[in-house]
Amino acid sequence: MKALIHCSSFPEGFVAKSKGGVEELKTTIRDPILDQVITNVTFTNLKKTETLSNTLTAKLNLTDSASQTETIQ
Repeated sequence: MKALIHCSSFPEGFVAKSKGGVEELKTTIRDPILDQVITNVTFTNLKKTETLSNTLTAKLNLTDSASQTETIQ
């Protein structure tokens, strides 16, 4: 089954560094039944009318350990 469970944005935007960098998005998923999710990340302009990047898709396995994080590059 596929369903949108969360959508995030930076309401005020952020400044992209010309030499690259890291932006971090974190969320808490409280549904204990979910053990895998697919993420889609796309950067747009502040008005969300223009796409500025390709869409990055990743399949993530969820664990109950707060100490584990997934880094997508």
